[in-house]
Amino acid sequence: MHHVRFAPAVIAVLASALTAYADEKYSSATEKIFTNGIGQKMIWVEPGSFRMGDLTGNGDSDEKPVRTVELSGHYMGATEVTQEQWQKVMGNNPSHFPKFRNRAQQRKRRLSDQKKLPVESVQWQEAMEFSRRLTGMEQEAGRLPEGSVYTLPTEAQWEHACRAGTEGDWTCEKKDLLRMAWYGENSGYQTHPVATRKPNTWGFYDMHGNVWEWCRDWYQDSYKGLGTKDPSGPKTGTYHVLRGGSWGGHAEMNLRASYRVVRHPLYRYNLYGFRVVIEVSGGGDAGSPSAKTPERKPLQ
Repeated sequence: MHHVRFAPAVIAVLASALTAYADEKYSSATEKIFTNGIGQKMIWVEPGSFRMGDLTGNGDSDEKPVRTVELSGHYMGATEVTQEQWQKVMGNNPSHFPKFRNRAQQRKRRLSDQKKLPVESVQWQEAMEFSRRLTGMEQEAGRLPEGSVYTLPTEAQWEHACRAGTEGDWTCEKKDLLRMAWYGENSGYQTHPVATRKPNTWGFYDMHGNVWEWCRDWYQDSYKGLGTKDPSGPKTGTYHVLRGGSWGGHAEMNLRASYRVVRHPLYRYNLYGFRVVIEVSGGGDAGSPSAKTPERKPLQ
């Protein structure tokens, strides 16, 4: 067998090229998905456009008019914020769950599972305070670039990630919803650890069910006049929007991708949680300043 020998200079060039290739591949991977300092997996959502609102005709009047929305790129949490992650940032746990009927049930649910339950019973303003503190922690640790912030997703960002390129009532066929969501038919009327159902095609878990998710926008009873480039809702209002349905939800009623529920930002309930996004501050379209008192919709 003949052995090929390379001169040291050639070996150095090859090693440099391989290192550059590996660095490029690693950089590409870490730019698309990374885990922050409290263990949140963040997924990059490419800039793009999608049709937002009631695309199937099954929706309510406040899901109209349908419009094509253009969004800048941003990161979004792959899961809802967990109780463990909340405690790392806020130092407490407001959650109602887990609640056990007996010691056998308590032993069955492991402590590790409890830590992965979505935090709930959170007010809108508390979710925003969590985001503010997390921004400070990550900036201080050098993990967050200057000008970038953690915050709640806008409705448009949330619906875009939920749909993941689809245009139906859900991001999957209805027959597959039980495998993708914790809701009234399979939840046992309690929350479940995040990422224990199937993700959508973009890698996001629990976009349907488990807990309702606060969005950043003030509420307006239609999308009229709210802009189409990075829309962030009206400038002022009384209520904020929740999306996605919960452990007590009904598929046809409130698990739909375009369904909107609104509550006062100080309201607290064991159905309410959230996920975060990272975006560059200063962008977006403030849209219309009007915001009317909404009709109260069923939250289950």
